[in-house]
Amino acid sequence: MKKALLFLALASILCFTYVQAQTVNAQDNSAQAPVVQSQPLPAQTTAPAATPALILTPGQKKVAVAVAAAAVLAIMFVVFILYIYSSVCIMFIAKKTAKTPVWLSWIPIGNLFLLCKIAGITYWWLLLLLVYIVPIAGPLLFLAFCGYLWYKVSLARNKPGWVGILGVIPLVNLIVMGYLAFSE
Repeated sequence: MKKALLFLALASILCFTYVQAQTVNAQDNSAQAPVVQSQPLPAQTTAPAATPALILTPGQKKVAVAVAAAAVLAIMFVVFILYIYSSVCIMFIAKKTAKTPVWLSWIPIGNLFLLCKIAGITYWWLLLLLVYIVPIAGPLLFLAFCGYLWYKVSLARNKPGWVGILGVIPLVNLIVMGYLAFSE
């Protein structure tokens, strides 16, 4: 599983880098083509001059593509580590609450069903995730749902409910998941 995910990540980065390099090469070839400028007719007025764009040399473009690819790789690595951490935490929470199947914690949407099972709420609550697309109220309802879900999970682990509500705060949620998973 880990090797397959790593292979997919590397393959996508290589494809991204190849496409970017091809785009840079195409732009370099079009920049070398002669430009024919026509003179405006006397009755026409010319548009105001546009601000000059940043012009990079081909070497600078390749460096920029390499930096972008490295940034994408670093972000994917961090996301991968966070995904593994959250999956392990959900798996341990499921084991400690005796909810099965624990392997569901490794499946991206399946882990939400496992969390609902741990929290003791119906799966219909997951439809609230669709409300996220509503402009202003959607994210607020999404946070309320996540707070309620982690509140119920912390109660299922015999911990105070306010610990689960802290799970809606970014970065604190990692500590909350670890506390609920690895504490006695």
